[in-house]
Amino acid sequence: MRVSVRPQIRAGISPTGTTSTEAEFTEWVGFRSSNVAQARYRASDAVLDVQFHDGAMYRYEHVSPDKWEAFVRSPSPGRFVHGQLKQQHRVSRIG
Repeated sequence: MRVSVRPQIRAGISPTGTTSTEAEFTEWVGFRSSNVAQARYRASDAVLDVQFHDGAMYRYEHVSPDKWEAFVRSPSPGRFVHGQLKQQHRVSRIG
């Protein structure tokens, strides 16, 4: 798994099909996981977007940079989502 945790400027069409300028999101990070397809992080407001293989995308709020790094290095991204994100952070479905 290749991990890029440095924020970068990204503009274009998001996976949900909306056009936007998404300054400061990391590039999408892909996972070898049966559940989690990819994720990205925006440190400026501590937002983590996670897309699952079924196409559903969720946004987790108030995620620290340390937790983002732990997530991308986790041996089981799905377990991390359920144990560390879903239970401890505000979440909303965005796609």
